[in-house]
Amino acid sequence: VHVSAIHDATLAAIAAQVYLDGGQPTRAKEITQKSLRIKNLTPLERLELEALTCSALAEEGKRSVAIKLLRRMESEVETIYMPIDTRADFFSRLARMQFFLGRYLQAGELFLQAAPLYFELGNWDSAARSYFNTGAGFQNAGGKREPEAFIYVEECRKIAADNNLQGPLSACAAFYGVDSYHHGDFATALN
Repeated sequence: VHVSAIHDATLAAIAAQVYLDGGQPTRAKEITQKSLRIKNLTPLERLELEALTCSALAEEGKRSVAIKLLRRMESEVETIYMPIDTRADFFSRLARMQFFLGRYLQAGELFLQAAPLYFELGNWDSAARSYFNTGAGFQNAGGKREPEAFIYVEECRKIAADNNLQGPLSACAAFYGVDSYHHGDFATALN
Protein backbone atom coordinates (compact mmCIF):
# COMPACT_ATOMS: atom_id res chain seq x y z
CA VAL A 1 0.00 0.00 0.00
CA HIS A 2 1.38 3.35 -0.99
CA VAL A 3 0.66 5.69 1.94
CA SER A 4 0.11 8.84 -0.09
CA ALA A 5 -2.47 7.03 -2.22
CA ILE A 6 -4.91 6.57 0.69
CA HIS A 7 -7.34 9.47 0.83
CA ASP A 8 -10.13 7.66 2.63
CA ALA A 9 -10.11 7.27 6.43
CA THR A 10 -11.86 3.88 6.34
CA LEU A 11 -9.38 2.43 3.86
CA ALA A 12 -6.48 3.92 5.80
CA ALA A 13 -7.77 2.29 9.01
CA ILE A 14 -8.06 -1.08 7.28
CA ALA A 15 -4.56 -0.79 5.81
CA ALA A 16 -3.10 0.27 9.16
CA GLN A 17 -4.79 -2.66 10.92
CA VAL A 18 -3.33 -5.05 8.35
CA TYR A 19 0.16 -3.70 9.08
CA LEU A 20 -0.44 -3.90 12.84
CA ASP A 21 -1.62 -7.49 12.52
CA GLY A 22 1.41 -8.23 10.36
CA GLY A 23 3.82 -7.00 13.02
CA GLN A 24 4.70 -3.73 11.32
CA PRO A 25 3.59 -1.03 13.77
CA THR A 26 5.87 1.64 12.30
CA ARG A 27 4.27 1.25 8.87
CA ALA A 28 0.80 1.30 10.45
CA LYS A 29 1.67 4.50 12.30
CA GLU A 30 2.89 6.15 9.08
CA ILE A 31 -0.46 5.42 7.45
CA THR A 32 -2.55 6.67 10.36
CA GLN A 33 -0.52 9.82 10.91
CA LYS A 34 -0.75 10.80 7.26
CA SER A 35 -4.44 9.94 7.22
CA LEU A 36 -5.10 12.14 10.25
CA ARG A 37 -4.33 15.06 7.89
CA ILE A 38 -7.30 14.22 5.66
CA LYS A 39 -9.69 17.15 5.59
CA ASN A 40 -13.22 16.76 6.89
CA LEU A 41 -12.60 13.68 9.03
CA THR A 42 -15.56 12.91 11.25
CA PRO A 43 -14.80 12.77 15.00
CA LEU A 44 -15.34 9.01 14.90
CA GLU A 45 -12.93 8.56 11.96
CA ARG A 46 -10.33 10.65 13.78
CA LEU A 47 -10.79 8.57 16.93
CA GLU A 48 -10.39 5.32 14.97
CA LEU A 49 -7.15 6.54 13.38
CA GLU A 50 -5.87 7.76 16.76
CA ALA A 51 -6.65 4.37 18.32
CA LEU A 52 -4.63 2.64 15.61
CA THR A 53 -1.81 5.15 16.09
CA CYS A 54 -1.86 4.45 19.81
CA SER A 55 -1.68 0.69 19.23
CA ALA A 56 1.29 1.19 16.94
CA LEU A 57 3.04 3.42 19.49
CA ALA A 58 2.47 0.85 22.24
CA GLU A 59 3.85 -1.95 20.06
CA GLU A 60 6.89 0.18 19.23
CA GLY A 61 7.55 0.59 22.96
CA LYS A 62 6.75 4.32 23.00
CA ARG A 63 4.89 3.99 26.27
CA SER A 64 4.70 7.61 27.43
CA VAL A 65 3.44 8.90 24.08
CA ALA A 66 0.87 6.08 23.90
CA ILE A 67 -0.36 6.86 27.43
CA LYS A 68 -0.73 10.55 26.61
CA LEU A 69 -2.79 9.71 23.52
CA LEU A 70 -4.88 7.19 25.50
CA ARG A 71 -5.80 9.85 28.05
CA ARG A 72 -7.01 12.18 25.34
CA MET A 73 -8.95 9.45 23.57
CA GLU A 74 -10.73 8.40 26.78
CA SER A 75 -12.38 11.79 27.10
CA GLU A 76 -13.24 11.76 23.39
CA VAL A 77 -14.95 8.37 23.69
CA GLU A 78 -17.11 9.84 26.46
CA THR A 79 -18.06 12.99 24.53
CA ILE A 80 -18.22 12.11 20.81
CA TYR A 81 -21.60 11.00 19.56
CA MET A 82 -21.52 7.33 18.51
CA PRO A 83 -23.79 4.30 18.75
CA ILE A 84 -23.73 2.48 22.10
CA ASP A 85 -22.06 -0.63 20.66
CA THR A 86 -19.30 1.48 19.11
CA ARG A 87 -18.74 3.29 22.42
CA ALA A 88 -18.54 -0.02 24.28
CA ASP A 89 -16.09 -1.40 21.72
CA PHE A 90 -13.91 1.72 21.98
CA PHE A 91 -13.84 1.49 25.79
CA SER A 92 -12.78 -2.16 25.43
CA ARG A 93 -10.07 -1.33 22.90
CA LEU A 94 -8.67 1.44 25.09
CA ALA A 95 -8.79 -0.91 28.09
CA ARG A 96 -6.83 -3.58 26.23
CA MET A 97 -4.21 -0.99 25.30
CA GLN A 98 -3.94 0.12 28.95
CA PHE A 99 -3.59 -3.51 30.02
CA PHE A 100 -0.89 -4.10 27.37
CA LEU A 101 0.98 -1.10 28.78
CA GLY A 102 0.82 -2.55 32.30
CA ARG A 103 -1.68 0.05 33.50
CA TYR A 104 -4.02 -2.48 35.07
CA LEU A 105 -6.09 -0.15 37.23
CA GLN A 106 -6.85 2.12 34.26
CA ALA A 107 -7.65 -0.94 32.15
CA GLY A 108 -10.07 -2.23 34.78
CA GLU A 109 -11.83 1.12 34.98
CA LEU A 110 -12.27 1.26 31.20
CA PHE A 111 -13.56 -2.32 31.03
CA LEU A 112 -15.98 -1.32 33.77
CA GLN A 113 -17.31 1.47 31.54
CA ALA A 114 -17.81 -0.97 28.66
CA ALA A 115 -19.55 -3.72 30.66
CA PRO A 116 -22.89 -1.99 31.39
CA LEU A 117 -23.09 -0.78 27.77
CA TYR A 118 -22.76 -4.35 26.52
CA PHE A 119 -25.27 -5.43 29.17
CA GLU A 120 -27.73 -2.78 27.94
CA LEU A 121 -27.30 -4.10 24.39
CA GLY A 122 -27.93 -7.68 25.50
CA ASN A 123 -24.44 -8.66 24.35
CA TRP A 124 -23.99 -11.10 27.21
CA ASP A 125 -20.64 -12.52 26.09
CA SER A 126 -18.99 -9.11 25.83
CA ALA A 127 -20.63 -7.95 29.07
CA ALA A 128 -19.36 -11.02 30.92
CA ARG A 129 -15.86 -10.66 29.46
CA SER A 130 -15.77 -6.95 30.33
CA TYR A 131 -16.71 -7.66 33.94
CA PHE A 132 -14.11 -10.43 34.09
CA ASN A 133 -11.45 -8.14 32.64
CA THR A 134 -12.41 -5.44 35.15
CA GLY A 135 -11.72 -7.94 37.92
CA ALA A 136 -8.47 -9.09 36.33
CA GLY A 137 -7.32 -5.50 35.96
CA PHE A 138 -8.12 -4.63 39.56
CA GLN A 139 -6.47 -7.79 40.87
CA ASN A 140 -3.31 -7.23 38.83
CA ALA A 141 -3.17 -3.59 39.93
CA GLY A 142 -3.36 -4.52 43.61
CA GLY A 143 -4.02 -1.71 46.04
CA LYS A 144 -7.36 -0.41 47.23
CA ARG A 145 -9.45 -1.75 44.31
CA GLU A 146 -8.11 -5.32 44.50
CA PRO A 147 -10.96 -6.53 46.78
CA GLU A 148 -13.45 -5.39 44.12
CA ALA A 149 -11.92 -7.84 41.65
CA PHE A 150 -13.97 -10.71 43.05
CA ILE A 151 -17.22 -8.73 42.80
CA TYR A 152 -16.70 -8.24 39.07
CA VAL A 153 -15.51 -11.77 38.41
CA GLU A 154 -18.61 -13.02 40.22
CA GLU A 155 -20.77 -10.73 38.07
CA CYS A 156 -19.11 -12.30 35.02
CA ARG A 157 -19.80 -15.78 36.39
CA LYS A 158 -23.50 -14.98 36.94
CA ILE A 159 -23.97 -13.60 33.42
CA ALA A 160 -22.04 -16.52 31.93
CA ALA A 161 -24.03 -19.12 33.90
CA ASP A 162 -27.37 -17.50 32.99
CA ASN A 163 -26.43 -17.47 29.30
CA ASN A 164 -24.40 -20.70 29.08
CA LEU A 165 -21.19 -18.92 28.08
CA GLN A 166 -18.49 -21.54 28.50
CA GLY A 167 -15.51 -19.26 27.74
CA PRO A 168 -16.23 -16.74 30.50
CA LEU A 169 -17.19 -19.56 32.91
CA SER A 170 -13.82 -21.20 32.30
CA ALA A 171 -12.03 -17.89 32.84
CA CYS A 172 -13.83 -17.43 36.17
CA ALA A 173 -12.93 -20.95 37.30
CA ALA A 174 -9.30 -20.27 36.42
CA PHE A 175 -9.38 -16.94 38.27
CA TYR A 176 -10.72 -18.57 41.44
CA GLY A 177 -8.30 -21.49 41.09
CA VAL A 178 -5.27 -19.23 40.77
CA ASP A 179 -6.42 -17.18 43.75
CA SER A 180 -6.83 -20.35 45.84
CA TYR A 181 -3.38 -21.50 44.78
CA HIS A 182 -1.81 -18.16 45.77
CA HIS A 183 -3.43 -18.46 49.19
CA GLY A 184 -2.09 -22.00 49.71
CA ASP A 185 -5.45 -23.73 49.24
CA PHE A 186 -4.12 -26.29 46.77
CA ALA A 187 -7.06 -28.71 47.09
CA THR A 188 -9.55 -26.02 46.05
CA ALA A 189 -7.21 -24.80 43.31
CA LEU A 190 -7.23 -28.27 41.72
CA ASN A 191 -11.03 -28.35 41.61
